Amino acid sequence: MGKTLAEQSTMNYSSLNPVSLFRRIASVPALYQGWRKVRANRGAPGIDAMSLRCFESRLEDNLRELSLSLLSKSYQAMPARFMTIAKANGKERELAILTVRDRVAQRTTLDAIEPLFEPQFLDCNFAFRPARSVEMAIQRMIAARANGYWWTVESDVEDFFGTINRQLLLTELEQTISDKDVLHLLAAWLDAGALESDSHLVNPRLWRRGKEVLAGFHLLMRDAVNQSLDGYVADRLGVGLDQGAGLGAQTSCLPVDDSLENAEIADLRDSAQKQLRREGVKRLIQDGALLALSERALIARLLGLKLLGVGGLAVTAAVFAPKAVRAYRDRFHPKFGTPQGAPISPLLTNAYMTPFDSALTRQGWRLIRYCDDFVLQCRGREEAQSALVAAEAALAARKLRMHPDKTRIVAPSDEFEFLGYIFASDGSVIPPPTVPEQMAQQIKSMARRAMKWRKR
Repeated sequence: MGKTLAEQSTMNYSSLNPVSLFRRIASVPALYQGWRKVRANRGAPGIDAMSLRCFESRLEDNLRELSLSLLSKSYQAMPARFMTIAKANGKERELAILTVRDRVAQRTTLDAIEPLFEPQFLDCNFAFRPARSVEMAIQRMIAARANGYWWTVESDVEDFFGTINRQLLLTELEQTISDKDVLHLLAAWLDAGALESDSHLVNPRLWRRGKEVLAGFHLLMRDAVNQSLDGYVADRLGVGLDQGAGLGAQTSCLPVDDSLENAEIADLRDSAQKQLRREGVKRLIQDGALLALSERALIARLLGLKLLGVGGLAVTAAVFAPKAVRAYRDRFHPKFGTPQGAPISPLLTNAYMTPFDSALTRQGWRLIRYCDDFVLQCRGREEAQSALVAAEAALAARKLRMHPDKTRIVAPSDEFEFLGYIFASDGSVIPPPTVPEQMAQQIKSMARRAMKWRKR
């Protein structure tokens, strides 16, 4: 009897070396571990409307199909769906919602490559790292103030997630990741982009096209389907469309076009008119091509083996949807940015900002960074002014710029906020209300001791 996914995931695969990094990522046991973390984080469905519960209902099939598509190089990253959430300070943040399938693949890849990058990250970086937190960054700031660093350069990066230079990032990733297949996978995720949102796309300057983009994509998708279906099925597969009788099968996880009523499906099954059958297949593909990318295991069963391409991919997934996605990317997608909210993004942003950390710390500046928010702690005004110039130059080398409205030099007697904590003019530190009471008291006590030391 074969082992369950849980049993496979606990097996020691080190004896299988040498196995490429990519093949370890694509293994079903590794994907199962990635799935467990994705499920624990919950999250809404992506653009394919596939929920966590629906994915789990056919978990083994879905993970094996995902593994097969990765290994056969037929995997297609789907565009993200974006949603706007309210921040604690009253502002809004737009997050990318990937499909469950893409989240599983990204989470698994993150687990595999994070140990390669963690030793490269500097001590001043407190974001998205094991055993690091916002509170540790705040405590480091308070300790610096106790040692006389009361002048502060406060800043963050303007449009950080939308302006990361992908080509520069990918070039630098090659210095750490030698497996070309993993690099291609990361490039595919960076290139997947965004397709739709409740009202607009993620980046105001680069990705915000709204309904115009979505409508354009649907037109491109329909054109790709209409121009390709007849010739592909007839010439390459060598089967008649009457063998696609399984199209009538239904499941709670597969949306069905309202226009394909049961009576019409039955007619498609029984009718000898090949043209009518062909039109029915077209309509299903047009309305479900994106879904097919994440539902290949199910689509394979619905269409039947004779309508499948190499590697068990359905006709819709293997031919038409990828063609439409590529057409969308060529026409609308920018060449910059990484989606905020994707599992792999925190690691990529840390990798992208590490040269910035190195440039400033080599010059002796006291830097504390959390993602794109950072402070430079100094002993006097002139030192702070020099630190500001150095930070601007270091960001420019990364093809980034400081946010003009959020960059300033803060005197010891001024108040400022960093990572939700308010550094008051009297030297006290006020934690946000979401911080546990024990931690809040510890930080307040540290701030009081720092103030006493300053007076001495």
